[in-house]
Order: sequence, then C-alpha cells, then structure tokens
Amino acid sequence: MYKFFRYLFVFAWLLLFTPMVQAQTTNELATKYENAKQLISAKKYQLAMAELQPVIAANQAAYSPGAMYLFAVAAVQSQKYAEASQKLTTLKNAYPDWANKADALFLEATIAFAQKDFDRALTLTESISDKDLADEVTAMKYHYLNQLTDKATWQDLVSRHNNDKMLGQWYANKLLTGWYTAADKETLESLVKKFKLDKNKYVPENPENLKKTSFNVAVLLPFPQNEAEVKARRNQFVTDLYAGMLLAQDSLAKQQIQLNLFTYDAPADTNKIKAVLQLPEMSSMDLIVGPVYKSASKVISRFTQQHAINSINPLSDDLYLVKNNLNLYLFESSITTRAKQSAAYAYQNFALKSALIIAENNNEDTTFANAYKREFERLGGKITQYKKFNPKITSGATLLANMDLKTVGHVLLLSNIPSVAVYTLSNLAQADATTPLITYPSWLNVNQISLSQFNNREIYFIYPKFIDNTLPGPQQFRRKYTTRFHVPPTVYAYSGFEMLYYFGQVLQKYGSRFNGSLQNEGPVSGVIFQGIGYAGAQDNQYVPLLKMQDLQLNVVNPIFR
Repeated sequence: MYKFFRYLFVFAWLLLFTPMVQAQTTNELATKYENAKQLISAKKYQLAMAELQPVIAANQAAYSPGAMYLFAVAAVQSQKYAEASQKLTTLKNAYPDWANKADALFLEATIAFAQKDFDRALTLTESISDKDLADEVTAMKYHYLNQLTDKATWQDLVSRHNNDKMLGQWYANKLLTGWYTAADKETLESLVKKFKLDKNKYVPENPENLKKTSFNVAVLLPFPQNEAEVKARRNQFVTDLYAGMLLAQDSLAKQQIQLNLFTYDAPADTNKIKAVLQLPEMSSMDLIVGPVYKSASKVISRFTQQHAINSINPLSDDLYLVKNNLNLYLFESSITTRAKQSAAYAYQNFALKSALIIAENNNEDTTFANAYKREFERLGGKITQYKKFNPKITSGATLLANMDLKTVGHVLLLSNIPSVAVYTLSNLAQADATTPLITYPSWLNVNQISLSQFNNREIYFIYPKFIDNTLPGPQQFRRKYTTRFHVPPTVYAYSGFEMLYYFGQVLQKYGSRFNGSLQNEGPVSGVIFQGIGYAGAQDNQYVPLLKMQDLQLNVVNPIFR
C-alpha cells in the first residue's frame, strides 16, 4: 500500500556525489538503511525503528529524510501512531522540499484515517498532487470511508470538502440507498448539479417509490453467437448459467416479482463491452448481471458509478473486481472471505488456539493462507508454523514429517493434489492424532480414499458450492431443469438460479438501490446452496464448512434463517 521505496533512486543518485571523505560514514548508514528495509519486509518493525535511529540522527539530506519516512512506516505498522506522526512532522519541517513528500502526506493521511480523524485525513489527501498516488489515495479513502456509518459525520465532511467529487458522489449514493429523507432534497440536487451526476438516477424521491414489482435486468455474458458455436458447446457455462436464471425468473414470477431479462453479448473484448454500455436502454436498467471477464472490470466499474446501477459478477471470487466501487458485487465468496471465515470458525470452536499452515506455493493457496494467518492471529491465535511447498519438488509423504500433530491446535492444509490427501490421512492415522484438519472438498473425490476414512474424524471441508440433494429445493430444481432442458443441471445452472432468485427478492424488498439495506442484512439460507449474505461486504460472506458424520456430510456452521 505504501510506496516507501520510491525515493531510493534519488538516494542512490545523491550518494554518487557525496564527498569521498564521508565514504565510510555513508557506507555504514547505507548498510543500516538496507538492514531496516529488510526488517520492515520481515515485519520486524521494532528492530527496524532502532536501526533507523542513527541514520536519522546523522541529519544528512541524502538519506535522513527517507529514514524518517521508513521509521514512520514501521511505527504505523506497529500502531504507534504518535511516534509515526512525530517523525513525519520532523520530516516536513526539516526537509520541506524532499522529493517524495507526497508519500509522507499519504502516510500522514493514513494515520488520520486510522484514528478516525476524517476531516484532517481528507485535507491531507487534497494536498497530494502526485498522480502516481491517485489510485492509492482513492483506495485508502474508499477503505476508511466505507466504514463510516454516521450520517451526520458524512454531512459535515461533504460540507467541509465540497469540491471532492468522489466524496460527494459517495454521499449521494448513500442518500439513495437508505439515508434519504425529504430534508435531503436540496443537498442531493446540489450534488447532482455540482458534480454532473446522472439526473435520471439521482432522483430525490421517497425510497418507498423506488420499490416496485417489475425490474429490468441486463445480462452481459459471452453468449454463443451462432448455431455452430452452440453445437460446439462454446462457452457452455454461459448457456447453463442463463438456463438457471430463466428458471429463477419463472419462480419469482409466481411470487409476483417480474424480472425482465435483456441479454447482450459480452466477450473479453472491452470495446464491445463499451458499445453495449452505450446503448440508450442501459442507463435505465435496475440491475446488471456480468460481465464475467476481468478485462471488463474497469469499464463496468466506471459505468455503474456514473449511473448508480448495481452489477453482479456471477462467477468470480476475485475481490479486486469490486474494489473501490460500492455498486459492484460478487455472487461468490472471495478467497479472502473463505479464509477469514474458516479462521474464525477454527478459533471459536477448536480448544487449542494454535495452528499449523501448509499450502502450495501457487497464488490462490498463498492468498488463502496469508488471509487465514492474519485473521487467526488477529483473533488471538498463534501460528506455530507456516510452510509453503512446491508439489513438483516436495512429496506429499514428507509434508507432516517430524511434526507433533498431537500438540498443535489444528492444521490448515491447502492442496488439491490427491497424493497429498492420501499421505496426510495416512500420517494422521499412524500418529493416532485427532488434530482437526481444514482442507478443500476435492479430497472427497480422491479414488484412493474411502469415505470411511473421513468418517467421524475432525476433518473439515471448505465447501462454498455444497448442495444437499436430500433437501426439497435442489430436488425440485433438478426436476424442473431436466424437464425443461432435457439435461441434468451443472453447477453453473445451480449458480444462475440461486444468484437471480436471491437478487430478485432483494430488488423486490429494497428496490434497485439496495446497497445500504443489504449491508445490514445477515446471511439467509439459499434454495440450492447453503447460504448467502453481504453484511458489510460486497462478496458473499457465508462460507459453509462440512464434516463427515455417520457417512453423511453435515454443515457444522448452518444458517437457521
């Protein structure tokens, strides 16, 4: 988040012109600086701060300003905001023309936001003119202001920072998603006029009038474009997803909720996405489903913000796609959310508050493991060992070697490789360990493992797409789908149904500007899947964990709603 190494180029350039008589001193200070940088990367912030003290005390323009900044970064990471602020103040006073003062302002604003001094934080961000930091400033403002739920504070901030378009538009969105009263009419109209917002969307009317029983939904997916593509089953996942949506449309109609679906081809080509979004009818849609490709993320984000229309990505688990835009949602839970919810369950339900983490060194497993570690430690747990491995080099037989599985609280093992599952269960059995293990549901499909090996053991599966086919909902859906389309439903068909059925009910309950209301609603049971909920987030916050009991998979964290 912090660009605290950008000034290194300036630092290196200045060293070239340092008098030779100071070479030894410069080398010593440079070594200390390099050590501090490594310590910060290793999250050893106290040691880094101590290493930087003599560099700061040297009071030399070539490196002392950077050392003060690094000291402040380490102090912020240690939540020692007073020390960080003191160093930044000294830096500004002693070196007002430091080449990287924008980074110092950014860090100072971060401290103000963390201390909930929103007015000062916004004032500081307004002083940052460096365009290279623009995206980071936006992300920081979004992160902290998204946590601010007091309307009076928002009103005060918008009044004080009346030229901040981002702030003004966010407040306008909040007015239309639950905060609006008749007293806000003049304010909303003023914001629309000042920042040239879409007059058709930012209409100062009673929120009750926004609720209706018929809604227009644009479906932007990479549909097959001709008969040959259909026969070749090109993008079959799209055909299945949309088929599920059609059944949801039928089910909602029986509840007097009318969804009018308008389909548009939305391939990976962003120019075609832009052309679709420029169609006149798009600005009057109540909801957009798609697009699904990451290449279109910036295009759809810009459109939804400009027109205050919500968009749902039906397939992705990438939280980056909804970053900095309250109008974007993921139907799936993100990797980070799955990790955090799993860690919370482990901390709350396992007796020993310690964990061993073993994960493959790919991006997805590493992201999961890192998020799990942060959350478990935040709650008060201890990670006794964190081990990443390359499955091409490390055998599954050695992963748990020389580890006392009886003393660790639980194990998080992130790998879909069958041999890892086989050897892990074998090691647990040989050690006669009852240590809880959290892993992926793919282990259930390993041919070399019988279900009895999982039975009545402390093995928990992170299973977002679990479907209990003994329940009426999945049974009825499967029957209706097979009758209508003459093939059994795929997981995409199930997802298409559940997504549209859920958001169709949300539209009927809260209207098209459902953001604020959805933020305060807890998870509910799905018709097909185990649950859906968006409280305080833009991805599904419910993550089912399952355990084999009496040869049946049971949800250990069910929703009773």
